[in-house]
This record gives sequence, C-alpha cells and structure tokens, in this order.
Amino acid sequence: MYIDWMACSLHQPQKGSLLREPGAHALKETVISSIGRSVALSERSLLMHSRPFRFGVATGSARSRAEWVSRARRAEFLGYATLVVADHLSTGLAPLSTLAIAAEATTSLRIGSLVFCNDFRHPALLAREVATLDLLSDGRFEFGLGAGYLPDDYTQPGLAFDAPGTRISRLEEAIQLIGRLWTEESVTFAGTYYTLKEMQGKPKPLQRPYPPLYIGGTAKRMLSLAARYADIVGIGLLPGANRQAV
Repeated sequence: MYIDWMACSLHQPQKGSLLREPGAHALKETVISSIGRSVALSERSLLMHSRPFRFGVATGSARSRAEWVSRARRAEFLGYATLVVADHLSTGLAPLSTLAIAAEATTSLRIGSLVFCNDFRHPALLAREVATLDLLSDGRFEFGLGAGYLPDDYTQPGLAFDAPGTRISRLEEAIQLIGRLWTEESVTFAGTYYTLKEMQGKPKPLQRPYPPLYIGGTAKRMLSLAARYADIVGIGLLPGANRQAV
C-alpha cells in the first residue's frame, strides 16, 4: 500500500482564509505527520466540532498512464477521500499533469498538492493552473503550498536557495497574491518579491471563493502562517517527537 498520511477533520474549512487579517484564528482541519508514520490530532476541547476522519493517499509514481489511472481509481474504490502528490524533483511524476489525469480518471476522489514549492512557479501562473484544475475537476482540488526546504530542489535546476526567513516571507506574499487573483477581476500588486499590473484573474476556481489551502510545517513561523491563512494545517513531527511535543 502507498498510504502514508491521514487527516482529521475538525470542522468545515472557513472560506476567505487567504485574505484573513493576521491574528485571525479559526478551528481547522489538522494533519500531523512524521517520518514513516502519521497520527491525527483531536483535542478534547474540539470534540463538539468534530467530523469524520478523512483518509488520504500520498503518492506520485507510476511507470505508465495505465498504472497511474489504476492507482487513482483504486484509491477511490477503497474509499479514500483525497489523493495528493508531492512537488520534488527527485520523487515521481510532475504534479500538475499527474493530478489532472487522476481527476479525469475518477469521479469523487479529491486531488491535491502536498505541497507545491512556491519557488518553482510564479504564484500568478500557479493560481491560473490551480484554478483550471479545480474548474475541470468539478471542484475537487485541495491546494497545498510550501516555502520549499530541500536543497537539491534548488541546486539541481540552479535556483537560489535563500534563507528560510526569505522563503517564508515570499510564500506569504504569494498566498496574498493568489487569494486576490481568485477573488478579484483584475489585480495590480506591488510587493517585495512579486509585481502584477492589471492581471486578469481567469479562470476562477469552481470552489468559491477558492479551494481549501493546506500549509504544513514544524517550526513556529510556518505554523503561525498556517494559523493565519490555511484551511488545513499540517504539523510535522521531527524524529523522536513525543506526545508533549504535539
């Protein structure tokens, strides 16, 4: 089997989160993952808001179209809620095309990125790709976006591997930009890292105002970013982490 993560739905994701003011907090769907194992978090104080667990398949390798289609359909047949694909140069297939094929091969299985590396694509172009996937999958896309963390993902294609603080700041600006493109007709944006001039936000995603956003991390700044913007929060556990760490 290729399942290696699961999610616990704590409540219906709150829409509008990409544009929430800093400091706004809401109950979220939470994913806790660790090396080689996964657990789901459900705090006693949140039980009254709980929903059924969602189980997802994280995969992204196949030797042929037939094998990939079979894998996606198998996940749907077995009752998994979501199929997610990573975005690393060293692991499996490229995510955008792979997820499009999975969506075409299934009818109810949700698809998602776990996670897109923000530095691989200009966020305005990524917003367009994700909106297209959401529209053509009948609103089944879940949008995972991260700051990038594997040095090889940067050194192999000759990308600058900036300091973590810079990459996270760039990620936050990308999240704000993407949210505007999905909710406004035309966007002019002048930030520290990105600039847009009267860009048309087309197409719009089918899920309104946009697909659920997943952000994960192990340290305070990334988890704080997730608390401000994300609908689904991934809490990474370092090797040796215990219950107190959670």
